[in-house]
Amino acid sequence: MRNYIALIASALLIAGGQSHPAVARPVSPSSLPSYVPQGARKGEIWYPQMPQNWNSITPWGQAINPTNQSGIVEIRTFEMTCLVNGRAMLITTGLDRLEAGIYLANPWFYNDQNTLIRPQRTANGTVQLPVPQGRVTHWWIRTPRPTVPNARNCTVTSQMRMSAGVLASIGGDYWVNRTTGWQGQDVANIPIGISNWHNSEGGWQTLIMAPSR
Repeated sequence: MRNYIALIASALLIAGGQSHPAVARPVSPSSLPSYVPQGARKGEIWYPQMPQNWNSITPWGQAINPTNQSGIVEIRTFEMTCLVNGRAMLITTGLDRLEAGIYLANPWFYNDQNTLIRPQRTANGTVQLPVPQGRVTHWWIRTPRPTVPNARNCTVTSQMRMSAGVLASIGGDYWVNRTTGWQGQDVANIPIGISNWHNSEGGWQTLIMAPSR
């Protein structure tokens, strides 16, 4: 366990040669728009251990924009670590394999209907994604996903900043295998958990989804 904690600490302290921003201060769940489901309004781990005979995993992020103008989220780092067969493992890091889509916010992610968007690289190596008013911008690691059997106690960390009014959170999913697509709620994938939601205050900040200690 000490090695696992050290791995997480290293990921938070150094990313791309830069010191990490302060850990973000969450917004109150009561301040979120009513269309955010009750179970997704605050940080929580739902499934700390991968289901038996499943063998894949991915981190993800999401951002909403309850303002009346367009917004963006800018991502500098995106990383997942897990315990695998009792040993700490870095599952994925970096932005090269990001995919993203824009979904309905009300109803929440309705029937997985989405419009795929291309993540935009900046001159500084970050990735920017648009967050349209009244929609959910969702990003993840594209298939084939990492093959990671017997994963548990996963942590997702990301350095990001949002334009004024945009709110963001991060999380992760277990998947049946590395290539299957979405087949319905909790059929081929189930959520590991979700971080708290955060706003743009403070500029660059570190979001964390982590198991309870």
